[in-house]
Amino acid sequence: MRYLPEPQPQRGARAGPAILLVNLGTPDSPTPRAVRRYLRQFLSDTRVIELPRILWLPILHAFVLTTRPAQSARKYASIWYPDGSPLRVHTERQARLLGERLGPQVRVDFAMRYGEPSIPGMLARMKADGRDRVLLLPLYPQYAASTTASAARSRRRVPAQDAQRPGNPAGEGVSRPSCVHRRACRSGTGALAAVGSPGQADHELSRPAQIYAGAR
Repeated sequence: MRYLPEPQPQRGARAGPAILLVNLGTPDSPTPRAVRRYLRQFLSDTRVIELPRILWLPILHAFVLTTRPAQSARKYASIWYPDGSPLRVHTERQARLLGERLGPQVRVDFAMRYGEPSIPGMLARMKADGRDRVLLLPLYPQYAASTTASAARSRRRVPAQDAQRPGNPAGEGVSRPSCVHRRACRSGTGALAAVGSPGQADHELSRPAQIYAGAR
């Protein structure tokens, strides 16, 4: 496996690349209203529920969203941390630690496929920060249509005028610690510089080494 050489910093150069860690999602708070909002978004995704919409949506709105939020809110409240959802707290910590490891030239942040901070919202912030090369890094142990593919599809909601180069997704296996260390920490910005075009990434989700590390 070959890596592209580390780019040399240049005066007046635009901001460097960025990594966006993506996790499944969480309600904003352990309340029925917040859980209902989260479940509505999650269970409306056609990658998650593959039933015909004409059959599923009446069931979702008439039965699931009228009974499940209160039950789930009590369970969320039993595990909720003082500073927020466990999933959000740990994902935010992962992003911070990876950012410290990679250094200031690579911005590392996180987003949720369902809930906040959203993928389109974070991509827009990164674009405003001058980061036009963004790697989406789904934190799932394996590829699945309802996880990695759904996260990749969400990035396409960013309007063309708001993102010159939408985030490229890395797929199966990249979230393993050994892969993150080898392909991100050792290679640093050099790995990110090898990210292919958005069109390439759309069809390469099962080949993360080529997308992420520039293998030839």
